[in-house]
Amino acid sequence: MRIGVLGTGFGKFHARIYKTIPGVEIIGIAGRAQEKTIQAVDELGIKAFLEMEELISDPRVDIIDVCLSTCVHEKYAVMALNAGKHVFCETPLAYSLPETERIMHAAEKNKKHVYM
Repeated sequence: MRIGVLGTGFGKFHARIYKTIPGVEIIGIAGRAQEKTIQAVDELGIKAFLEMEELISDPRVDIIDVCLSTCVHEKYAVMALNAGKHVFCETPLAYSLPETERIMHAAEKNKKHVYM
């Protein structure tokens, strides 16, 4: 399984765990703050993506781990699903039922899964 991690807060924590799991490869990490993204790379020894969209569209990525503020979960989860990636998202998935429905609709439309 090849993972792209969005977020450099809890995302770093998730990446540390992924590095211990056999068969899991971290393709890279991307965050909203360039400096924190580069620090995460230095700490973890993985590739930095300075644009989240670049990591999401990378053809090597199977699943996107969304470790961002809840207010942007919908944006990046839908973007990842539409790019043909499965999504693992921190809870809560969204702040409202309509946001959740849009995420689940994108998953259904693209025949992908959303894990929380």
